[in-house]
This record gives sequence, structure tokens and C-alpha cells, in this order.
Amino acid sequence: MATVVPPASLEVAFGVPTAQRRSAVALRLLLALPQLLVVIALSLGQLVIGALGWLGALATGRLPGFARDYATGYVRWSTLVGAYVGLLHGDYPPFSMNATHRHPVRLAFPDGARLSRAAVLFRLVLVLPAALLATLSELGIMVAAFFIWVVVLVAGRMPEPLFGVIAAVLRFRSRTSAYFLLLVTEYPAGLLGDTLDRREGHHAVDTGPGAVPLPLVDDALSPVGTVRHPTTDESGVAGTDAIGSAAPARLRGTDDDQPWSLVLDRPARWLMVGFVALGVGACAIGFAASAAPSGIESNEQALDAVGNAHEALTSEVGSVTHAVAVCAYTHQPLSCTQGADREAAAAFASFGRALTSAQWSGTPATEAAGTLGSATERAQRALGALAGAPDVATYQQLVDAEQLKSALSGFDSAYRALVRSAT
Repeated sequence: MATVVPPASLEVAFGVPTAQRRSAVALRLLLALPQLLVVIALSLGQLVIGALGWLGALATGRLPGFARDYATGYVRWSTLVGAYVGLLHGDYPPFSMNATHRHPVRLAFPDGARLSRAAVLFRLVLVLPAALLATLSELGIMVAAFFIWVVVLVAGRMPEPLFGVIAAVLRFRSRTSAYFLLLVTEYPAGLLGDTLDRREGHHAVDTGPGAVPLPLVDDALSPVGTVRHPTTDESGVAGTDAIGSAAPARLRGTDDDQPWSLVLDRPARWLMVGFVALGVGACAIGFAASAAPSGIESNEQALDAVGNAHEALTSEVGSVTHAVAVCAYTHQPLSCTQGADREAAAAFASFGRALTSAQWSGTPATEAAGTLGSATERAQRALGALAGAPDVATYQQLVDAEQLKSALSGFDSAYRALVRSAT
């Protein structure tokens, strides 16, 4: 048999949107649970086998056969499960790592090519941009997943533009995985679909073990937002589809007529851009939420700062009380006492600034902080009035009025209330 050299890309054929049972759509996640568990188990196995394959590829420049077979089966299985969970088709994925002609989603893997050892060594770094783009597009679809589910549930099938976009995202993820797992040398591409001037090439038909490479017909492609089946005339030559567009490219020599090219029209491409934007927005919101402290953390941090300021205030008031006692034995007791009062007023002002700069979460803590702020200002004004008394008689009248005593009592009560509300 003549050998045809395939290209370095992974091809995926998704067929066309077909009718799906609404009951299966409604219970899709529950039905897919066994498949998802299998994919998780296969992922764990891929970690071990992939590491061994990476060492082999680094040493020989080629991915060992056992690693290639396992990675091929893993990518195929995860792609079929992704198509099922993504509501592209209602066909249940087979519990097999081998190819099957009975499933509408088909994969064509290239033959194992010689790998650059430098690209193998830095594969994790090289794949990061593609992996990021794939993740953002998938995240955008996840954000809109409920609405997509409702649309498919009501319509009984996936609308064509949406079908093409989700298929392009899934294919891009599969190509990214294939590149990372050293199955292909070509960098992942095609998130916005294929172009009309798609290059000629050859692909290995995915027929299971021993897949035979066959040439790809470089026919014109139909930009209808998704892939379409071509029609054929009596001679078997591909013609135009139902709306008069040229037939999509397909693999010659296979027993099916699935198109292997995915062309998105302008609305579908804008829809893809919208999904990526949704993914970026979801990431930004997630990072902002993780960076911002929670309500409990915010109140704990604020209470720590205010608690430190309260300790400093208590120490300063204790020093002022001692100073006032000493002032009674000086030649100018009033002047000495008023100096101590000014220091106490400054200490309350400093506490007030610390209280104002603290960020509180929740209405109870915020209201308690406001009450404490008012109590702090009253104590500061009472001390300021004492410090400004013109003579001993006026000073004594202010003391007898117990304005300072009332202000200090209210301050202590407000501080305790804040501690209770913030913890």
C-alpha cells in the first residue's frame, strides 16, 4: 500500500445538528456522569504515561508507541464526551478508546512525526497561550451554559450557528491537548473556524488501530456558521449543499461523507468573540473576588487595626491620668492639667483617624463603627473644652457637669458594641 504523509494537525468532524430527545437533554449531566468519571480516571493515567512518553520523546525525538496509543485514545474519548456534554449530539459516547464509525464525531490523527527535542523540553511553556485561549472560550460557554441548555431543550436540537461555535471550541481544546501530549507538531489553531483557502493536505482516517492515511480533497468550504453534509450526483462527485453552497472538504476514500472542515460565518465568529469575552469577564470577576477579603476577613482585619489603636489610646489616657495627679503638686496646676487634657484629646483624635480608615463589612459592624466614631468626637470635644477653660472656676464647672465622664462612658460602651458586631 502506498504511504501518504499526513499533515501535523488533528482533524475533527462533528457532522451536522440532529434532533435530540428532550428527556436526554434535560438529564444530560446526570447521564454523562459515568463518562466524566472515566475521563477523570483516564486523565490520571495520562499523567503517568504522558510523563514516561515525554522522557522517551526527549531522548529519541519520537513519542513512544504505547504513549501515543494511550494519548490518542484519551483525546478521542474526552472529545466525544465533550460533544455529548456540550449538547452537540445525543449519541452516547462508547466506552472505548478505539475509533468507531457509529459515532457522528470522528477524529483524524496524523502519523507520528519526528519531534524537536527543544519543543518537547519546553512543551509546557509553549502550550500556555493556546491553553489559556481554550480555557477562556470554554469558560465563556460555561457562563452561558444554562441558556444554551434551555435553547436545546426547547428546540430539540442545537441551532446551527451555536453548533459551529461550540464545535470549534471543542476542536481547539482537542488540538491543544494533542499538541501538549506530543501527538502533533502543529500549533493549535482554528478557534474561529477554517478559512476558505484551506491548504491541501493529507490526514489519517480515524478507523482505530492501524488507521490508514488518506488524502484530503481541497474543495471549497461553506461559511454557514457550521459544517454541512455535501450532496453528490449520480457519478459520486461532491456537489453543492441544499442552499447552493459549495461542498465542504472531506476525506476521500472513507465510507462516510462527513465534512472535516469547520467554517464559521461572521455572526458565528462574533458569537465566538462574545464567548471569549465572557470568559475574560468571568476570570476578572473571579480574581477580584479572590483578591478582595471576605466579610469576616475584612472585619477581622479592621478590628485588629482599631484594637491596636485602642490599646495605644488606653496607654495614653493612663499616662494622662498619672500626669494630672502630679500636676496637683506643681506651681501652676491648671496649666499643667490642661496640657495633659490636650494630649488626651490628641490621643482620641488619633484613634478616630484609625477608626475612619478601617473598612467594615456588613450593616451591624458599619453602624457600630459610626456610633463609636461619634462617641470618639464627643470625648475629644469634652477634653478640648477642659483644655480651653480660662480659669480654675470654669474648669471645675466643666468637671462638675460630668460631660467628660459621660463621653468616656459612651465611648467604652460603643467600643464594646463594635467588638461584638464585628466578631
